[in-house]
Amino acid sequence: MTLYRRIILGIVVISFCLIGLTLLSSQFILADGYRQLEEINATQNIERVLRVLQDDIDSLRVDDVAWLEQPPPPVRYYPQSLDTGFMNDNLFRKMSLGTKLNIAVVLDHENNIVFRKSVDSNSNENYAVPPIILNAVKSGSPLLPGTNSLAIVKGIIAIPQGLLMTISVPVYPRGGNSASWGRLIAGRYIDDNEIQQIANNTKLDVDIAAYNDAQIPGDFKAAQAKLDEGHDFYVDSGNGPIISSYTRVNDIYGKPAFILRAQTPRYIFQTGQQSINAFFITLILIVCLLTGIALLFLERVVLSRLITLNTGLTQLKAANNFTLEVPSSGHDEITDVTTTIKQLLKGFSQTHSELQAVQSHLEQRVLERTNELSGKNARLEKEIAEQQQAYQKLLQTHDKAVSDLQMKSQLLANVSHDARTPLTIIGLNTEMLQQGRHGDLNSKQNEVLDRILNATRQLLNFMTNMLDEAQLKHGKLSFVNVTFEPKLLIEELVSMLEPLAESKGIKLKAELDLALPGQIKGDPDRFKQVLTNLTENAIKFTDNGTVTIKALRTDAQHWVIQVADTGRGIPTEAQNRIFEAYWQLNSTLKPSSSRGVGLGLSIVKQIVQMMNGSIVVESKVGQGTTFTVTLPIAKDYDKIITESVSPIKI
Repeated sequence: MTLYRRIILGIVVISFCLIGLTLLSSQFILADGYRQLEEINATQNIERVLRVLQDDIDSLRVDDVAWLEQPPPPVRYYPQSLDTGFMNDNLFRKMSLGTKLNIAVVLDHENNIVFRKSVDSNSNENYAVPPIILNAVKSGSPLLPGTNSLAIVKGIIAIPQGLLMTISVPVYPRGGNSASWGRLIAGRYIDDNEIQQIANNTKLDVDIAAYNDAQIPGDFKAAQAKLDEGHDFYVDSGNGPIISSYTRVNDIYGKPAFILRAQTPRYIFQTGQQSINAFFITLILIVCLLTGIALLFLERVVLSRLITLNTGLTQLKAANNFTLEVPSSGHDEITDVTTTIKQLLKGFSQTHSELQAVQSHLEQRVLERTNELSGKNARLEKEIAEQQQAYQKLLQTHDKAVSDLQMKSQLLANVSHDARTPLTIIGLNTEMLQQGRHGDLNSKQNEVLDRILNATRQLLNFMTNMLDEAQLKHGKLSFVNVTFEPKLLIEELVSMLEPLAESKGIKLKAELDLALPGQIKGDPDRFKQVLTNLTENAIKFTDNGTVTIKALRTDAQHWVIQVADTGRGIPTEAQNRIFEAYWQLNSTLKPSSSRGVGLGLSIVKQIVQMMNGSIVVESKVGQGTTFTVTLPIAKDYDKIITESVSPIKI
């Protein structure tokens, strides 16, 4: 495809894209705006119909029953008494003469029905009052607001015979007192004439459908579903020429009685659509005109000159000549491009000659560099041989360092093992002194012995950690597989460490889940070692507050131990390193605190992993730290014991 055709195609495509985008934007923006305006107008129409319907209900009091309702002074038409004769002569006669009431029920002051009539407004024939109306005038009904009440109640009642506009007004006989008041309940059916009158008043197409009608039309049923979702109004524009608006009207009990529909032609949307179409046609004409002008301009100013330039370049190629003969026309970008091409061709001719000279020079340089690289390769081979000799010496030094480290680890294990015996003896004798086996002690002596016992336990735990670290490094830490009671073990640990917590003024407590198994199979000493290290750490790094040990069962296969404190917390950047051996976050301790050597958490993590468990830490600086250990209740514990080896002999 030639450039000329591509430019024409590009302009046409861009023009149609512009027209399409404009049409879509107008449809999305303008048409949507017309549609919203149309829906607002439809909502206002249905509200207008509701107001007319309410006016019809209100007119019951003004037009039909004003001759019979309270308050005084008495007028000519007030009854002397609420007897049947008066009702037949007055009330029924007025219903028959055009008050448009279909049903009337009169009650005395005790809410007993003293008169009831039902009249067909078309034939003026009377018939039985529907039972549902009689049930509606029993005590507790909204139509009976209370004894001696002057309230007027208006609303709608849905009965099988149709929808009834109803009013309840107080009445009383002339000369009577408040005790002789009664009440008139009257109603008029919302029939086709009523609907037509509303339509005439509003200039709209109005229709209704009973809410619980099994034969409700499809559009009313769809509107009912929308109104049940909590909307006050529902507007259905669809794609037709009519827009319908719906609303729900409740009866006097507050329940849906019927759905009211108002329809009107879609004048707003149709007018808007016609405006959009006219705008679209005008836009097409303008774009087509601009496209033609653009094509004519490109043809005369750009394309013809580019064709001339291309012809000159083709002739240059065929003649193998570096001189371009193209006439210049004015001073613009195309002229500049032509001049630049001429300069490039002249430079290319000079460069071609220079390249031939450079090529011969490069061949000579390549030969010289080849000889030079041969000498460097020989020197490099000699350096490699020397580095290999140095590497062998480095391996020997590494092996000697590993051997020395193993000897130091063995010596450390021996020292730790030998130190445990005297520390154990010190602890036992201190406990015997506290128990009074060598005489009674005063409170000060007990306090001193507590400090000795706590220090002894800490030192014994330190020696145990040193010994276990050496055994872990040699892969010789042993496990046993016995049944133990985790609750009893935790309670013993709390009792043992409680004096240490009290000496710092903090509280140590345990919270045990009732679902925790009574017995668990495993190594109680290793579990106690893990829990002791975590609890002592929590006490060490807590200045005030509480250290809590929680034991709970998470599922059928696992149980969890949590040690939570309200201490200083661990910075986020240090939480990934606290399980490394000999690493400490010394900035969190006061100068008077026992820093240790940083083995406790390292040993805890290794023991937990060897028991097929896991440990995680959650902490915020200044708010405290929680260590969570998850262990199996385990079927696989026998496998752990099988894979462990016998303890180191010291």
